[in-house]
Amino acid sequence: MKTERRTYPRFSIAQAIEAEFPKETIFEAEGLDISEKGIRIETERKLETYAKIFIMIQTGESETDKFYFDGVVAWVKGTGKKHTYGINITDIDPGSLINLRHFIRTRE
Repeated sequence: MKTERRTYPRFSIAQAIEAEFPKETIFEAEGLDISEKGIRIETERKLETYAKIFIMIQTGESETDKFYFDGVVAWVKGTGKKHTYGINITDIDPGSLINLRHFIRTRE
């Protein structure tokens, strides 16, 4: 029996996202899964553990389909040319949190 250690469940996102590191350097990444407290992304961009990052996600056409947040790289796994990162959300504005929670609720 597998025991889930996460406090917040993760949901598949399979979504192209934009990220900034530092805030002036924009790069593309693929969101793999997301929870209220973090996101797993894949990108060719190299990031270091503990690097600060800003992520913007647009899952649809309306304003409620957008959310953005600051995060910090918690872990890194290299997979050849692409790297997978676990990002802990460190700061999210109230409107984005509402939109993120709505996105998660529609996937439960």
